Amino acid sequence: GLYFSNPLYYLPRMEESSLLKELRRSFIIIAHGTGPWETFNSQAHELARLLGTKGIPNYYDVWGPEYAHEWYTWKEMIVKFLNMLSDGVCIADKEVRLIGPQRRIFKQKPSV
Repeated sequence: GLYFSNPLYYLPRMEESSLLKELRRSFIIIAHGTGPWETFNSQAHELARLLGTKGIPNYYDVWGPEYAHEWYTWKEMIVKFLNMLSDGVCIADKEVRLIGPQRRIFKQKPSV
């Protein structure tokens, strides 16, 4: 149903499971501008925070006010993130490292 279509609803309640273990093996990029029509930025930040508290590796990137919710923004983002991923994402021993310049990871270890 709709519950699992919004991670802001189910992530806070997610217990240890095979799904959570699989998500921890992934790498999620969350990016947005702060220009016109960018209205859910606080939710994007909250999602990055929640992923981090569950130990799910993610990269949260906020672009400036000149980046609206438009195709030109997405095109620039695609170029940046494809280059970033081609430089390499290293996931080893439950640690995510991005290899190359301008790397930030929004990650916290889950408290057990």
